[in-house]
Amino acid sequence: MSEVVRSRVTSRLGLADEMMLGVPEDVLAAEGRLASLEVKMPKNMGAGQQASPQGRVPQGVEGSALLSPTVFNMRKVRAACIPAANMHCSGRALARFYAGLGRVSASCGDSELLGSAMLQDLQKPLQGKEGVHLQVSGMDSNPAAKYGLGMKVFEFSRVNGGKPLTGVGHAGVGGSIGLVIPELGIGMAVTVNQLEMNGQASKAVLAVIFEELGVVPPFELR
Repeated sequence: MSEVVRSRVTSRLGLADEMMLGVPEDVLAAEGRLASLEVKMPKNMGAGQQASPQGRVPQGVEGSALLSPTVFNMRKVRAACIPAANMHCSGRALARFYAGLGRVSASCGDSELLGSAMLQDLQKPLQGKEGVHLQVSGMDSNPAAKYGLGMKVFEFSRVNGGKPLTGVGHAGVGGSIGLVIPELGIGMAVTVNQLEMNGQASKAVLAVIFEELGVVPPFELR
């Protein structure tokens, strides 16, 4: 899987040294290349969210390996290939990836990574089972969320009116997020190493971007 991602995605976008599924040994050994994940504890934690004995993660989080920064800071976990869990990249690389999904060529209608038909499908919400929803972060807490080809579909309005814009992206545990607005040809991302339960830092950065673009984000991105 690492080779597929490298040959078909990251190399095509010029990101082979900045986006990795399974970190190579030379990068693991390079001082300062990789950030360590930490958890920013909420100031006012409610019942059932007491700090663990180590004071690092709330109860309920430390019980899941997939939600534990302690696990993902381990060298052997970073070196492993775990699709949908341990892609290592910078914010710039993640934004470039999303731009590669959505930036359309005027000549053929394809993006850098997808054909025109799949790009259209990416923006069409799929019909799922009613009442089934998995909340993975504060940015993904809308029970009415719409998904297309595995990523969330967002609807943006324009500050000056006009036709709404469709955005597609994915928020991760702790606040990191990437998304693209294909009609604008713009990808954006925020990556954090200090994980938050509500993603406020990421939302603050996105607010500046949305203001610059002249778009109003949906509620879950505010």
